[in-house]
Amino acid sequence: MSQGNHAYIDHVRRLEQRLGSGNEALRLAVGGESEAVGKLEYYLLRSLGLTTGHLVVDIGCGSGRLAQQLAPDKGIRYIGTDVVPRLIESAQALTMRDDWKFSVVDDVQIPCTDNVADFVTFFSVLTHTTHEESCKYLQEASRCLKVGGHVVISFLEFRIPCHWETLIASVKAKAGGPLIQFLDRDAIAAWQVIAPCRRLLFRRRQRSYPDSRRDSVGKWDLHEILG
Repeated sequence: MSQGNHAYIDHVRRLEQRLGSGNEALRLAVGGESEAVGKLEYYLLRSLGLTTGHLVVDIGCGSGRLAQQLAPDKGIRYIGTDVVPRLIESAQALTMRDDWKFSVVDDVQIPCTDNVADFVTFFSVLTHTTHEESCKYLQEASRCLKVGGHVVISFLEFRIPCHWETLIASVKAKAGGPLIQFLDRDAIAAWQVIAPCRRLLFRRRQRSYPDSRRDSVGKWDLHEILG
């Protein structure tokens, strides 16, 4: 298990110690405003063509932010992964979908066969992984995607002024917390040389440090790169 995974598991444990073992701590662990953000993610996928019968692979599914919104559509197929067992337990309980697959992972891997996924999502995932891990994840996503499928990524970027608040908060935070990683769309596009995704969608969002109660979602700027 990577150091980053240990840090995030410890982050969730500290939240539960401070707030109790209820849903509030688990929702806050993925950034707060869970229902509102989940709806934004859901409608983003719908705008990209998500429909009944599609398979969504939700990397870093957390406590079920996106899964909760997808669950009422009985035709949607779903695979959710996370490094934190408590979050997986919460997502399973929240969605009550016995036909869905939830997996705890401790490595950069996607438990999905080749060429079957319509969407592979990385919401608030590459913000907490090293560049090497992110590139490996994109290689895995490319393996899983079927022709015409989409990879959807949220990320923090230095060129976006409001994202600097996150960096400042991270600098002030105590050592040992979750990794806060910035990316650049040009770097992600360059990675397609070794991780060729057929359709890679960049989603830009404003968010604050995970321990904050003041998480917010900014404007959605979508930039599609056709591989």
